[in-house]
Amino acid sequence: MLGVLKGRLSRISWCSLGLDLWVMKGDSWYKETAIIQEVISLTPKIQLLCLMDGLNGTSVLMLLDKETNQLVAYCLNTNTILHLEWPGCLYRIMTYRPSFVKLHN
Repeated sequence: MLGVLKGRLSRISWCSLGLDLWVMKGDSWYKETAIIQEVISLTPKIQLLCLMDGLNGTSVLMLLDKETNQLVAYCLNTNTILHLEWPGCLYRIMTYRPSFVKLHN
């Protein structure tokens, strides 16, 4: 899964222990962090949705637990999980970057 994290191209990839977060610096990929499987109980029923910048320099990984059909937010900085009280079938994730560019229809 590709995303933008702190203004840099990033990707999350599965590995034998869980997930690896890679960030592009210049023209090379660097491993930013590893998310161990036990931390967020990664199972085949977990779907990665998006990686985004949160408030105050935090990074948030949004997941969908297909077993319970609930959205889950995982903070990469604090290793905390927040089970959102929001049904997984009623969401649309869109990233937003403030800009001075005028929006057109």
